[in-house]
Amino acid sequence: MFENVEPVRFDEFVKANNIDLESLSVDKLNALLNYKYELEDREKNYGICYYRPQAYQQKFHNSFKKVRLALGGNQTGKTECGCAEDIRIALGLDNTIEKMKCRPPYKLRVCANDLDKGIQEVIVSKYQKLIPPETLKGRPAKYSGGQWKKIYFKNGSTIELMSYEQETDLYEGWTGHGCHFDEPPPQDKYTATIRGLMRFDGKVWITATPLNEPWIYDEIYLKGLHGDKDTDIFEFSLFDNIYLTDKAREFFISQIPEEEREARVYGKFKHLSGLVYKEFCAKHIMKSFDIPPNWVRICAMDYHSQKDCVVVWVAIDEKDRAFVYDELVTGGTVREIAEKIVAKEQETGGSAEYRFIDSISATPDRISGRNAQREFGAEGLRLKWNLVFRSSTKNFVVGKNAVCEYLHINSNGEPNIYFFGDKCKQLISCMGKYVWSEPNRQTAIKERPKKVYDDLPDALRYALVLKIKYKHGKAFRAVEQDNYVYNAGSVTGYGLGQ
Repeated sequence: MFENVEPVRFDEFVKANNIDLESLSVDKLNALLNYKYELEDREKNYGICYYRPQAYQQKFHNSFKKVRLALGGNQTGKTECGCAEDIRIALGLDNTIEKMKCRPPYKLRVCANDLDKGIQEVIVSKYQKLIPPETLKGRPAKYSGGQWKKIYFKNGSTIELMSYEQETDLYEGWTGHGCHFDEPPPQDKYTATIRGLMRFDGKVWITATPLNEPWIYDEIYLKGLHGDKDTDIFEFSLFDNIYLTDKAREFFISQIPEEEREARVYGKFKHLSGLVYKEFCAKHIMKSFDIPPNWVRICAMDYHSQKDCVVVWVAIDEKDRAFVYDELVTGGTVREIAEKIVAKEQETGGSAEYRFIDSISATPDRISGRNAQREFGAEGLRLKWNLVFRSSTKNFVVGKNAVCEYLHINSNGEPNIYFFGDKCKQLISCMGKYVWSEPNRQTAIKERPKKVYDDLPDALRYALVLKIKYKHGKAFRAVEQDNYVYNAGSVTGYGLGQ
């Protein structure tokens, strides 16, 4: 039986046994050559046994989530990974029974862009290398054009092959245990298939270079980033694939149009290829926990009088890592907003040592001479809670670079900033949609971000621009309060917190 096949490759056999080919006699060379042919035939007939996922692919296989989204650039092995998963499940290999919560046979569906290329040239060609012929029950059923339509296995499992070109009606009425979408599926066909998985509590896995179907970003990707219990996100980069040479990568990248580079190299959504914070990814999202009382807390606000005001809270730990642990999006008067800020901080265990606000909030009103920055300080006195905000720098580039430094993934594969997925959903959503405006036609330079999805990222920028360290945190609060008292009689509030 194929399950007992030992997946040995000839070069590995020679290396493991320290065989010196030049020292062998003719008879031993002939015997070794025959064994080489035997091993090659074995690999040809039992491809799935020889499949060896790289570390980033193995994480995908190990996931038991109901929905798995593997985003990858070209040549990252995402389709290979998805096809191997199809065959593993169909044959009941590895952890399949535990993953699918039942024993074979399984009814599976695989969908791709079209029948000729997506199914026949890509999927079927990989299946032919992976499927042991002895596991098949007869020949696959075929479409009128000769493309594979359905694969039957001796254990009763089946794989139905479909394309996105087919009518959505053909996707309806099916019931099954799992579906693999190779490349982004249209939403109507995805929904029709998901309905068919309900009977068996089935699973879906998507392997895609996100060049189209932006609905996946909002409906699946962001859910995964927010820690949805049923969704797993995997991001495959061209640089993850150890089998590619630097020269091959460099040449491929040089041939990609700039507007598709983020999608084809890093697996980023094409419609978001102009992201301001391209470094932001799933590694930055984590589950919330109680912030230790000794950590430095920062509160930053992007204040607006004509629309919702936004606030973010960041904590700095002993290693100077940042943890974005809460957010607030609210309208109302300064008094109402101040009360909500105090309530949030009481709820999360402590007042902020540092507070920053957009500099325009210090501009006095033309009629009253008052400004929001000063009013928050006054509300703090009323509430007996320090709400003195310091104006943040107007320099966008400095602030943006500071955020990027925190987002940078270090040599250990870890970032310097984490976002609580269950507490900061709106900020996380905005970080993934915050894009540059169109290039200036004269300079061809992307100068400023679009004024959409910018408020929460702006507040985050105010919080991080000074790159506050843990050891300096406790001294600043007293200085803020002293500055506020000193300016208490001021009408305009100029100099507050400066």
